[in-house]
Amino acid sequence: MQHAKRLGFDGIELHGARGCLIDQFFWSKTNRRTDRYGGDLSARNRFAEKVIQACLKAVGPDFPIVLRISQWKADNYDAKLVDTRISSRNG
Repeated sequence: MQHAKRLGFDGIELHGARGCLIDQFFWSKTNRRTDRYGGDLSARNRFAEKVIQACLKAVGPDFPIVLRISQWKADNYDAKLVDTRISSRNG
């Protein structure tokens, strides 16, 4: 990360999708941890948060960091991190 900044890159992108390590923490079926990094979605997000914090510490707050995520699993669009269906309150 520091090298990317020193070399003049505009920012970095962390890959948190398609089965990579960060993605594995997001999904309840791949993250079976019972510590503070497992459980509900908020706890499963903690690993990505710590990775981003470490990156920010390395490059500073003025260097853009993007986290690529995917709502769906590769080749399985029925598997979703979050239910995004819109419900109608009017019936």
